[in-house]
Amino acid sequence: MCVISREEFPIELLNGIHWVFHGTYDDRAIFKFQVADLMRDMDVFSYAKWRPELLPLKRVPCIRVCLNNSDKYYEIQPFSEEGFTNCDLLYALHDIFTPELKGKGKYFLKGLILKSSGGGIPCYQCIVH
Repeated sequence: MCVISREEFPIELLNGIHWVFHGTYDDRAIFKFQVADLMRDMDVFSYAKWRPELLPLKRVPCIRVCLNNSDKYYEIQPFSEEGFTNCDLLYALHDIFTPELKGKGKYFLKGLILKSSGGGIPCYQCIVH
């Protein structure tokens, strides 16, 4: 595991969101509408920590994510050259982990924690409870 600097990649992502891995979305537009609907119900403090349009990972070719302490990683590519917005990252995580968690009860996203960044590709652990 290499040494990670805070300037290279954010140590934590998606903190403050209250998201449940449940159901499916046919496309990103419907998903973005659902996220916007969720934002209207969030308190100001949570919204300040987590803004859907924010671009926390800029110009990365991809990231790798694992669920909790799993050794199984999934590679996610951004939807644009700009990088990942919070909403796009959440959409990708929902698409990956909902089928894996199906039938195991309700799981809520707590956030992502940076585990390593070898070769310029960040690897994040997705914390769910």
